[in-house]
Amino acid sequence: MINELYADKIKDAEINLELADKELELIKLETEESKTKNGIEEWLGYRFESSTTKTLEYSLFERQIKSYIKKQLDQDLELVAWNKMYFEFSGFIKNKRTGRFVYFSCPDVRFYPDWWYNDLLIRTAENERDFTGGSNDWCKLPGLSKKAKELTK
Repeated sequence: MINELYADKIKDAEINLELADKELELIKLETEESKTKNGIEEWLGYRFESSTTKTLEYSLFERQIKSYIKKQLDQDLELVAWNKMYFEFSGFIKNKRTGRFVYFSCPDVRFYPDWWYNDLLIRTAENERDFTGGSNDWCKLPGLSKKAKELTK
C-alpha cells in the first residue's frame, strides 16, 4: 500500500516535471520570437521539425500567421473560421458587405516549406463550412486580402 502511494507520487511528479519542461520550452520560443521573428517573412525557408505530434514551433508559427492574416484583411473582410490541423491550416473569410465567403488553405509546411507564403489555395465557398466550394485559385499570403475581396464581390 505504501509502495503504491510512493509510486503514485512519483508518477505525479514526473507528469508535473514534463509539463513544466514543455512550458519552459514555449517560454523560450516566445522569447526567441520576440528577438528574431520581426515579421511573418522571417519564417520563409524555415524547416519545421517533423513529429508525431504538433510541435511548439509550429503552434507559434500558426498563431503568428493567423494574427498576420487578421491584420492584413481589408476592412470589409473578416476571418470567420480558422482550422487548426496537423502542420497545416485553413480558414474562411467573409465579405461583410456582400455576405460571400472564400476558403483558403495551406498544405503541410514540413513538406511544402514556403507554400504558406507563395501558394495559398483560395476559392469561393457557400458558407464557413463549405470545404469543396468553387474553382481552385492560388495567391501569395500578402495578396490574400485582395484576392478574397475580388472573389467575394
